[in-house]
Amino acid sequence: YTIMPLLAYGLVLAFEMPPEMAVGMILLGSCPSGTASNVMGFLAKADVPLSVSITTCSTLLAPLMMPFIVWGLAGQWVEVSFVAMAMTVMKVILVPLVLGLLAHRMMGEKHVASLSKILVLVSAFGVLVILGGVIAVNGAKILEMGLFVIVMVLLHNLGGFLLGYVVTGKLGFGKKQQHSVTLEVGMQNDALAISLVSVFFAPAVAIPAAVGALVHQVTGSILAGLFARHMDAREKKRNAALQAQAVAVPGNH
Repeated sequence: YTIMPLLAYGLVLAFEMPPEMAVGMILLGSCPSGTASNVMGFLAKADVPLSVSITTCSTLLAPLMMPFIVWGLAGQWVEVSFVAMAMTVMKVILVPLVLGLLAHRMMGEKHVASLSKILVLVSAFGVLVILGGVIAVNGAKILEMGLFVIVMVLLHNLGGFLLGYVVTGKLGFGKKQQHSVTLEVGMQNDALAISLVSVFFAPAVAIPAAVGALVHQVTGSILAGLFARHMDAREKKRNAALQAQAVAVPGNH
């Protein structure tokens, strides 16, 4: 709730974006990290419990932080009702979360595991339907300024990755934790931003989030692959050092 909102606001001012684009970028930047970042953390061989914890905390804070950030940074372009947006975010995030926890408790681990594959497909289909609707409504505008939007979202995403990596490095995080935080910072909950647009803003505001849904998956996958290779190389080097030490110790006696 610091790096990504401020980075989005900086891009908006630097490139003098039109109001709808500006609000869309700030809305995207104010979102919590999405569950896709947890998957990328797993693929990157990072600290998955830390990744899940960050997603959980940022999601629980979203009903307060998102309206505050959008009101503070995008209020000059659009009128924002803090209370109304907070209630909507709460409905979109907290209600399904609570219902999911209750269903998990009532059904038990065995039944939930049997349904997980089907539910993943259902959720993926739902996100695709939402994205398809956004693209259908904004097709002309996307074609008109498509490359510009892609570049802006990409700069925002890569800037988040870079700053997340640098800051955690300066703070002395371990590599696994550094990789987890980096992925969490750079990847946003695009679907949440899109769902809020349908309630509070003009359809074109959803364009950055719709583009981000694709960009984040591509860049996140690439970065996760690089992190995984790095961790494999570190593990291989550590094992080689341990083997060399084990061989050297008997010789000293």
